Amino acid sequence: MILVLFTVCYGLVPLLLFFLWKKKFSSEAKSFFPFTLLVFIASLYELIGAIFLRISVKYWFTVYNILIFTVVFHLFYKILKQKYKMLFVLFLMLFIFICIYISLNYAFEDVLEFNPYFKGFQTLFILTFSILWFRNLFSEMISKTLLNEPVFYLISGLILYYCGTFFLFLLGNVMYLNDEDSFHDSWIINVVLNIILRTLLILTLWKTRLK
Repeated sequence: MILVLFTVCYGLVPLLLFFLWKKKFSSEAKSFFPFTLLVFIASLYELIGAIFLRISVKYWFTVYNILIFTVVFHLFYKILKQKYKMLFVLFLMLFIFICIYISLNYAFEDVLEFNPYFKGFQTLFILTFSILWFRNLFSEMISKTLLNEPVFYLISGLILYYCGTFFLFLLGNVMYLNDEDSFHDSWIINVVLNIILRTLLILTLWKTRLK
């Protein structure tokens, strides 16, 4: 419980740092603002709604899946400088199809059943456009080292988080039905990877400040 509370409160930090360092940022920082804002909103909701008020997170999980895809979509569209428009449109149409399919076949209570559709698609999206970003970076030879690229840290965090939690979300419903205690124990993976993602987001903002 302490680790969860720490993770939630830690998620409030990036947005606070964003405004603290705002005057020192390069124009690139604008690309990171929507993601930073969503992390703050998600953390605030989990802190007040889930932890203190004990509100069910089933509705929030569904809304969050839509919001996170929108934010990550915006992030890659910006950092790839609006290239691959047809591929972006294809992924957007597929996501809309998934949303319609889930809305017609599942209720909010079935969040553990339909969550793998969202997480699997988001993982595929992130891996696809991360590969394209790396390819562009190396082909254009913009930077001598990846460590000088602020977005590298955020992309690394997204890859680690989504690949690291993929099987947890994929098998979440089965684990929950067969052994609820085991499911809650396994959720520590999600918590730890969230800490890593938020740390890399802070590092992204820091590197943008120094650039």
